[in-house]
Amino acid sequence: ACEKVKEVLLNWSKQGAIKSLKGPSRMNDTLSINLHINNPFIAAYSFAKQVISFTEEEDEIIKNWFKKTVKKTGNLMYNKKVGEGQAKGKPSSAHNHALTSAISYMELGIILNDHKIFRRAFKNFEAAMKSQRKDGSLPIEVRRGGRAMFYQGRAMNALAVIAIIAENQGYNIWDVD
Repeated sequence: ACEKVKEVLLNWSKQGAIKSLKGPSRMNDTLSINLHINNPFIAAYSFAKQVISFTEEEDEIIKNWFKKTVKKTGNLMYNKKVGEGQAKGKPSSAHNHALTSAISYMELGIILNDHKIFRRAFKNFEAAMKSQRKDGSLPIEVRRGGRAMFYQGRAMNALAVIAIIAENQGYNIWDVD
């Protein structure tokens, strides 16, 4: 399985998959790419590296592709606020799309051994914790009516993944108030 991961990653990396994101669907594209490609691919790469060897050239090809892809699709939504409704004034960085992008940055920082990139996720985690209501709901997500539980679940999943990855890197953020 690790050899197959290596083969797929090298193929995608050499093809330069995920060329551009433009237009009104860009926001959903960033979520889809981070949720379904970047996050699982970086995790798979990390696992494979522990079992099989990669040449220096292969490693560089894959890491460069991850850098480009994460930076192209990693919309962390810093310095933006929600402009209307019950979430008005809340930081957009607490949004499920931004939290999913934060996971990609966190994973990228780990494989590149770049603490600055890794720590970008903490800003999103903190924004979500600060915007959370006493009942645990996130105003940005629950404003969606009948789809509120779906979006709340997406955000909570991303927060748990960030906390687990942080814990595995020696940071306990489970107790953040």
